[in-house]
Amino acid sequence: MYLSKISVHNFRNLESLEANLSPGLNVIVGENNVGKTNLLDALRVALGSAWNNSEPIHLSKEDLHRSSDGNMIDKSIIVDLIFSELSEEEQAQFLEILNYNPKFPEKSTASIHFEWSWNETNDRGYYRRWGGERSNSETSISEDILQMLSIT
Repeated sequence: MYLSKISVHNFRNLESLEANLSPGLNVIVGENNVGKTNLLDALRVALGSAWNNSEPIHLSKEDLHRSSDGNMIDKSIIVDLIFSELSEEEQAQFLEILNYNPKFPEKSTASIHFEWSWNETNDRGYYRRWGGERSNSETSISEDILQMLSIT
């Protein structure tokens, strides 16, 4: 199993970014201040407690994307992760985030979705994290699932 795609929307300087990744080593190259670290921070935010090698990132209003004139965009931060090449054991292990393909089970994927919104009235942010193909699920991913992800 490997992370095959990450999509980030409205996070810091990343208004909209999709990156397809390959199995094995992937290298992110670019000039300073183009968003390489922000892409990794978005991944850390989406994975939550699965990313156990460092302090968790606590989002604030300042993490929302801003327009070219510096005004905050009133849209949620969204991070979607797709994992591919799951073994049969991994499909069973990650059932609650599985996108099962009945015709070609070997092409089944797993997905984690993260959304963070700022509420100006309450002056605080709210997040939710869910898995699978459901586009607007009220069911969150258990900490057990996040802890089972092998992060390198």
